[in-house]
Amino acid sequence: MQPDVWFLDEPTALLDPEGTEQVWETIRQVTAGRTVLIVEHKIEEIARFVDRVVLFDHQARIIADGAADDVFAAHKRELQEYGIWYPGVWMDYAKSPRYRMLQARKIIAGAGGTGPLLKLNGFQGFHGKTPKISVSAAAVSPGTGSRLSARTGRARARCSSR
Repeated sequence: MQPDVWFLDEPTALLDPEGTEQVWETIRQVTAGRTVLIVEHKIEEIARFVDRVVLFDHQARIIADGAADDVFAAHKRELQEYGIWYPGVWMDYAKSPRYRMLQARKIIAGAGGTGPLLKLNGFQGFHGKTPKISVSAAAVSPGTGSRLSARTGRARARCSSR
């Protein structure tokens, strides 16, 4: 079977860098000369692979259609607004006020600060509209063992770190 159009939904999810490169090399070989539609978080990889990026807004209207470098450069604000990763997103994040605030909090906490790094109160996780996990209260503080227990609809999950 040799389809003319390939649809790939996060083909390298949860793979290490070596596995990711192997998968992309295989995809390049088997899809040569064909149309490939890709949904992927590892943008640096696909930016080198694709010759066209189509960007949609929150109402599914096309707001950009062109070469990857052009779309990423001209529409960075929209990409950030919609939470879409682009090449260099983590470098931009590291320069952001939010990151600096988190780093300052980490430094303060590491220097004997008294506040927890993470607090959950009345947390719920959903699948669609159905609640699947619930945590009444939890806190993670630097230098302490932390444990989070939660009951889902079918099983009990426990995560521990020391």
